[in-house]
Amino acid sequence: MFLLIIIIILTISPPSILKAQVTAEDITWDFECGSLESASSAIPNDINLILRLDDQSGDLYGWYYFKIVRNAANQTVTFHILNPDNWTNENHKPVYSYDGALWFRLQNTWMASGDFHFSQYFTIDSVQIAFVFPYSYSDLLDDLDYLSISPHFEYESIGQSVNGRDIPLVTISDSQYPDDEKRTCWIISRQHPMETPPSFTIQALMECLAGLGIPNREGMLRYLIFKVVPMVNVDGVAEGLSRHNVNGVNLNRCWCSDSTYAGEEPEVEAVHRAIDEWIASGNSVDFFIDMHAAPDLYDFGFQLSQGYSYESYYDDITSFLKHLDGNSPFQDWTLWRDLDENYGTGLSILALYDQHGIPLASSEHSWTRRGNGLYITIPGLLSEGQMYLQSFYDYLHPIDFTDYLGFPFDTVSIGDEIYFTIDDPDEDENSYAIESILLTIHSEPTGDIESLLLLETTFNSGVFRNPIGLPLLNEIPQPYNGQLEAEPGDRITAVYQDDDFHLDSSWTYAAVSSSSNINFSDTNTLSIFKISSYPNPANNKVNIDFIIPYRTDIFLKVYNPLGRQSHNTIILQCPPGLNSIPLNFTGYSSGVYFAEISTGNGLSAIVKIVVEK
Repeated sequence: MFLLIIIIILTISPPSILKAQVTAEDITWDFECGSLESASSAIPNDINLILRLDDQSGDLYGWYYFKIVRNAANQTVTFHILNPDNWTNENHKPVYSYDGALWFRLQNTWMASGDFHFSQYFTIDSVQIAFVFPYSYSDLLDDLDYLSISPHFEYESIGQSVNGRDIPLVTISDSQYPDDEKRTCWIISRQHPMETPPSFTIQALMECLAGLGIPNREGMLRYLIFKVVPMVNVDGVAEGLSRHNVNGVNLNRCWCSDSTYAGEEPEVEAVHRAIDEWIASGNSVDFFIDMHAAPDLYDFGFQLSQGYSYESYYDDITSFLKHLDGNSPFQDWTLWRDLDENYGTGLSILALYDQHGIPLASSEHSWTRRGNGLYITIPGLLSEGQMYLQSFYDYLHPIDFTDYLGFPFDTVSIGDEIYFTIDDPDEDENSYAIESILLTIHSEPTGDIESLLLLETTFNSGVFRNPIGLPLLNEIPQPYNGQLEAEPGDRITAVYQDDDFHLDSSWTYAAVSSSSNINFSDTNTLSIFKISSYPNPANNKVNIDFIIPYRTDIFLKVYNPLGRQSHNTIILQCPPGLNSIPLNFTGYSSGVYFAEISTGNGLSAIVKIVVEK
């Protein structure tokens, strides 16, 4: 008898370690700008969100900003917003960041059964998710402290919010020029806390004006003062609200049309009172803009309707919109909308127009994507700072001393023929005629005065220039004799008054140089340069050489044979003697180009450049 023994060996593996997943307990919104009503999860990595809405009376807007504080690494997490606001749709894609500085778009978003859903694979345990790029009250204060290193930049508190936060007013000006020779632009933003995009645009605008941005535009402060309230609703921003302040009031519906400030919230009264005090002190408000954001798939804004204002006022504001259209690829002036009392009461631009009659508008950045399908980015919003800034300058300072081609300068010499260029689209009243405007020119202290007729450069251009230069002579002044008498050291003032809109008045200045002997060498600037990149593909550069007797500004513009500028204008301050400016034609096709090199007093020479590739 055999005994069969079967030994069964059981191998027991240790229990597998499960990777932690995201639940509602891993989510917080208890931080500056953070906002949710609640978060819940029946299963891991699947989170239901309820938004904290500002208003339960049908005016529903829901900013959200929250953090996953742990367990997100290597997980795909899905979120369901169960009460999306009135503006949420399938075009919206929230943003996320691992560090609060670099933000990305969530790619998987959809609407279903009236709810808004999104999911994302994360690579790091902690992640921030927001409705759109956050810009907080602390961000603003940090930016203001940094910009304060500029001598042109200062800020002050003009009042406190309901919860006691300071409301900053920024002034950007160049004190070496008298304020009474400048025009003033007022900018306000963030009446509605969730509308963050303009904050980035204003940040870049202020950096450029302070001389700390790229490009540097502090030279605009020769003619302009900027008064900026970057964040009106400071409580709403800091505490994560959407459209209202902590009292539940929409700040852009409580502006009063007089200086009683009746019914205004503390934040609005502080801004309104600052504007009134500026005007009462004898200063002007030459343009006011209230910057907002909206879910539309393009940038737009509002101007007062012609019926609410009047024809010449409406046309003048339209000229600003055309400047903005010309300076920004994101703008189309025909998409801006007319606004009157039917839109609502208590709006900033209605109240300030009723009280002061000042030129004003209200802009709307898109917070989703453009008409070209590309979603907005922080670099794109920052780039709009320069676009808005150039548009303010073009609108408020449309007049320049120029050469006969329209290139600006600010120094003239005895014996020169002076040209002026004015860019004012609303003066183009007849698209089928060459129109004209009148300019008044003074020499001070010599005391001559002349009137000059400027003609529209082409049909429907809105750009005006004198076809014949005004001679500048060192003779006894004889007013209105067709030539301007002045002496070296004089200042020449040119004044332009829009003939049909009394609030549109601008001026420019030029100094009469004490010397007129700036000349270019005949050796290089009038010769032909030839660039041949074959067989050496790296040979795409040429140096333009010239000689000047003393330090001055030099301007270099390059045109193709059709007369279109092909390079960005180069502006350099050059020392006396031999100078050289390099030009790079990498990426340009073969052909003939013309470089115009000129000095600050308008003398110029043309260089022909032949590019062979």
